[in-house]
Amino acid sequence: MQISNYNQNNNTFTGFRFTSASKKRFYKILEGINDPNATSKCLNIIKSQEKNPVDIEVRNLNMIFGQKINDGLEAYISGKLSHDNTGMNSFGFINIREVLDEKFNIVNFLRKAAKKAEKAYNKQVNERISNGESADMLNRHAIESLDEII
Repeated sequence: MQISNYNQNNNTFTGFRFTSASKKRFYKILEGINDPNATSKCLNIIKSQEKNPVDIEVRNLNMIFGQKINDGLEAYISGKLSHDNTGMNSFGFINIREVLDEKFNIVNFLRKAAKKAEKAYNKQVNERISNGESADMLNRHAIESLDEII
């Protein structure tokens, strides 16, 4: 896992950016779960976003419906609130599996953030093409980037 420099207290992963408080909370959740498989899945999801230029900022979620919570996280994709790990969807319905299974919840939280960041990146590429950039040139750059890691 590549951790970028600790500039101005921004201990961040590449792609996923954690505030120092949310990073501590994230580690506390993983230590509480104490499951190497879940931790490995989280690591792989974070690594998958290593080269994605779309920021996924993870912040603490301290209150929900006026109640204080101890292990809440929320994701911001390109600066906009995306979702949280409370187990509720945007319509206010509870996902029973996420509420009862913390392993599934934290992995699903990261997976959902990665998926939304990839959608945002694809939207940016399509906008660049519609603004006149050459799809062939963008593809050539992507192939050259692939060539560096293969």
